[in-house]
Amino acid sequence: RAQIGLAEAIIQFSSTFSDTGCHFIHTKKTRQVIFTPEPTYFMILTVSVPSLVNPPDPGNPFYMEDSVQDSLLDAIIKQSYTYFTFFNRQFGEIFTQWGVNGLKECLQNFYDKFWS
Repeated sequence: RAQIGLAEAIIQFSSTFSDTGCHFIHTKKTRQVIFTPEPTYFMILTVSVPSLVNPPDPGNPFYMEDSVQDSLLDAIIKQSYTYFTFFNRQFGEIFTQWGVNGLKECLQNFYDKFWS
């Protein structure tokens, strides 16, 4: 839940500087892509940046930051939403019919299979 709040704060903060807001967040260890498939709904995909053990200092790994491409993550999250709506419906429609718990269950069932 803390990550959801942080992402929401970043989206709100960045929207004060740009009409399009924030789409990508880079940290040393992770990459995040933020996608707004429907008004009031955000999807966030977070991946770990691959790392190598640094022999002189094993406690300080070398992160291969250039190995994770924003364009690829963006394509993946958008394609996942397309598949979701193909097999289900839009988030808003599910929420209207089944409420928040129904939407959570539908998302969990789909994405557990999608990512495995």
